[in-house]
Amino acid sequence: MDDRTADRIDRYTEYAAKARGRARAAYAAGDTHSGRFAGGQPILRGHHSEKSARRARNRSDAAMRRAIEAERAAKYWEHKANAARRREEQKHNPGVIQRRIVRLEAEQREITRRRADAKGNAEYAAQLDARADEVTAQLAENRAELAESGTKVWGKADFARGDFVFCDGMWWETKRVNARSVTVAAVVGFTHARARVGGKRVYRLADNPYDWTDTIPYTKVTGRMSAADMAARLAG
Repeated sequence: MDDRTADRIDRYTEYAAKARGRARAAYAAGDTHSGRFAGGQPILRGHHSEKSARRARNRSDAAMRRAIEAERAAKYWEHKANAARRREEQKHNPGVIQRRIVRLEAEQREITRRRADAKGNAEYAAQLDARADEVTAQLAENRAELAESGTKVWGKADFARGDFVFCDGMWWETKRVNARSVTVAAVVGFTHARARVGGKRVYRLADNPYDWTDTIPYTKVTGRMSAADMAARLAG
């Protein structure tokens, strides 16, 4: 996590804590002002205590409104802090890094193609060269982070037709192995997966209620099981 993100999360967390403190203080003040009405004591009209009772009721109501507003503020800043944490975690998720690498590699190829067509336009060529340097640096950074995570990078060589890939918490039978993905049964029909292995759903091609298929990119795959192993697990 970079320093700016950490500082932002700390700041949001501090704002939330202060708002919670204001809410507690306001609730306490409200309880103090409303104490005289404990047990259902009404405001006695015409009694010498009426003025002070109404004043106490108004102060209690105002304190409760402050408490509610402070609670809303606390929840707002807590949400901001949690959202920043989730974004940071997502940013460093191995699958996200792999997809980022794929996008950067595609951009790198596009820059190379455009650079070849940029002859005679020195300014445009310089812009492309500058962006190429940025992409190269970003690729190196992301590849290093992915390697450091120790995450298995799946690819075409890892699978054969009939194997099962693990993605999004369930097993999917492979119909076709492609360059960047595997073809599986229709994603929208996954609820028809009736079999289970180790508590995880197994979506076989025969379970597909539709006449079309979908693909799962290797960057989203987190496991593999051969057709033979899956058959043995299902039989057992």
